[in-house]
Amino acid sequence: IIRLEGHDGHELTRFYMGTVTATLQVKVDGSFRAGFSLSSVGVVDLVTEGTLFPRVVQSLIATDAGIDTKSTLSVDLQQTKRGDQDLTISLAAVEIVASPVLLRTLARFFAEDGGGVVAVHAAPLPTNFLKPDDSTDLSAQLAVAWKEKVKSQKSWDIRCEINAPIFVVPSSCTDPGATTLILDMGHLLFHSISSDPPPQLMGWFEGKVDMGSSVDYWRFE
Repeated sequence: IIRLEGHDGHELTRFYMGTVTATLQVKVDGSFRAGFSLSSVGVVDLVTEGTLFPRVVQSLIATDAGIDTKSTLSVDLQQTKRGDQDLTISLAAVEIVASPVLLRTLARFFAEDGGGVVAVHAAPLPTNFLKPDDSTDLSAQLAVAWKEKVKSQKSWDIRCEINAPIFVVPSSCTDPGATTLILDMGHLLFHSISSDPPPQLMGWFEGKVDMGSSVDYWRFE
């Protein structure tokens, strides 16, 4: 839990995170499974008196008797002994409330000198860190990965399920009859499939791999 206090010692807001879990299982045959999950996140409004939205940021996850049955963020990566990979990413919806009083208070807090903001100084990056070579070119990395996949005939199975954030913009957080704008960004699902890709995608990969290499599109899963 991270607490933010003003100069008078009163708490302005509170940021909290639920249980974070990281797992890694590796077998002698080279297969492995790695996972990461975050149960919940939230931000509490402590400056708006009588607010109808005490939590301005909260995870919208299913609960059963107070026990989370779904994580806010979940990442699962598996690889078989032959190199086939299965990646699953899921993100639960997060409700974000634009509380006018809290936003103005935070703006004043960070604008004032000595607002209590802790500065983090990082070590300088190497001089060649941003050198424009193949290692930093995303398209080149994808082409190399695709070429290696074609040679080894490994399969990729990628599933990404995202419940986009829900934005709530009330004209007042204390008036039950206030006008409120709710913007639901919907549900996004990306899943690789075993079928012919679009011609544009086929042309892009064909331009990246060697002309002598055959591309088995049915194995692009």
